[in-house]
Amino acid sequence: MTRLLCLRHCQSTDNAVGVHSSRLPGGGLTDLGRTQAHAAYRSISAEPVGAVYASTARRAIETAQILAQGFGLTVDTDDDLLEYDIGVHEGGSGVEVGRRSQQVLRRWLLEDDLEAALPGGENGHTLTTRFAAAMTRIARAHPAQTVVVVSHVGTLTVGLTALCPDLTADMVWGRPLGHGVPLTVIEHGTWSCAGWPD
Repeated sequence: MTRLLCLRHCQSTDNAVGVHSSRLPGGGLTDLGRTQAHAAYRSISAEPVGAVYASTARRAIETAQILAQGFGLTVDTDDDLLEYDIGVHEGGSGVEVGRRSQQVLRRWLLEDDLEAALPGGENGHTLTTRFAAAMTRIARAHPAQTVVVVSHVGTLTVGLTALCPDLTADMVWGRPLGHGVPLTVIEHGTWSCAGWPD
């Protein structure tokens, strides 16, 4: 059995000003984000963590570095943990961009329409396939260990719902992951999620 402690990166400079960003490198952490990352470490510091992974986005790497330092580890990166590509809305801000992103997430999660995508962006099939591949690689590389995985709110929400049969769309919809809040995922021949954070 492999335990994967999955969490959304902590607050980035883009998050702080309402900019939507999915592509590399993206903004780094704010002061608040660094505080959140240290709090995230404290919340899991008693865990026997053997590895720390992150997407290749700057905000995820900086979050993971704070966690890894606490455990005396280094950070491994994986492109397949990146946030879903938002296409023409990259770098945009405002209510309309958020509304359109929510529409696509709704179609993926509640309508099981994985063909949906923002213009020029990534569809749900691509997202869930690459995320599952990353999680499988990590679990196979660390059998019977506990591993930290730092990714992104959309990717974790959609990817884990597709990966874990016991995690349903109704459990996650309207309950976005907070920055640096860990959730436990188990791989033991099949995948399961111990519950979605409030």
